[in-house]
Amino acid sequence: MKHLVVVAALLVPALAAADPEHFVTIDRQDDSSRAGAELSYLFLNGNNSGTALRFDVHGQYVSAMTGLGGYISAPFGYVSGGGQSDEALGDIEVGAIYALRMADPDKKLILHGGITLPTEKSSLTSAEIGAATFSPRLADFYQAIPEGTSLRLGISPTVRSGQLFARADFGIDLNLSNAGTDTENTVLRFQFGAGVDFGQASLMLESTNLYATGRNGNGGGWINTGALSARFDTGGVYPYGALVLGLDDDVRAIMHEAITVGLEGKIR
Repeated sequence: MKHLVVVAALLVPALAAADPEHFVTIDRQDDSSRAGAELSYLFLNGNNSGTALRFDVHGQYVSAMTGLGGYISAPFGYVSGGGQSDEALGDIEVGAIYALRMADPDKKLILHGGITLPTEKSSLTSAEIGAATFSPRLADFYQAIPEGTSLRLGISPTVRSGQLFARADFGIDLNLSNAGTDTENTVLRFQFGAGVDFGQASLMLESTNLYATGRNGNGGGWINTGALSARFDTGGVYPYGALVLGLDDDVRAIMHEAITVGLEGKIR
C-alpha cells in the first residue's frame, strides 16, 4: 500500500486536465497523456461476507508528434472479514502505445502492447485477494495472477460524431509464467463502449467480455460485466464513476455489483 501511495503522490503535481470522454472499465490506452487513481467497492455475493476493495494508479504519455508513447498501471486489493483483513499488490503492467494517425480526425486507431511484472506475491492470501477484487475491472484480469508475467496485446478503434463517441477493444492476453506449475489459459478480450458528451459531463455504456480458451481437453468460457459510467469536467481535475454489473454466474459468484470512482488529469 505504501508503494502505491508514493506513486499517487508523485502523479498529483503533474495533473492538469483530461478529455472527458474516456471510458472507465474497458482499456484505457488512447492518444492522450494523463494519469489518475481509482477505487472500486464490491457488493459481494450473499455467500461472501466482508469487504472487498480494488485500488489502482495509472498513467500514460503519448507524443503528439509521433503518436508513440507508454503506459503503466499498478493494482492493489484489500479484503476484510471475520475480524481479519489483508492486502496485496497485483502485477504491475508496463507497455507501449502507438496512436495511428487517420485521415479523418474523428476516427482513431490505437495499438497497444504491454507486459505484466511478477509483483503479486506467491501466496494463498494474495491469490485470494486477486480473485476477489478483479471483477470491477475485467479488462485487467491478468494483473491478478500471482507472480504473473504476461504479454497483453490490443487494438482499439474509436470514432466520434458530434456529441456521440464509441470505442471497441480487441485483444489477447498470453500468460508466460506464474507461481504455479502451468501457465494460465489464454484470454481473448472483446470490449465495447458508447457515450454522449454533454460538454461538462459524459454518460457512457460499457461492456467487457473475456473468453478464456480451452486447454488440455477442457472447454473455454466467458466472463462478462457491463457498466453505466459518467465523467465530469470540474475545471482542473476530472472525476469519474461507474456502476459495474456482473453479467454471468462466474462474476456473480463473487459480486453482484461494484461502484468505481476515480480522478484523472492530463500530464503537462
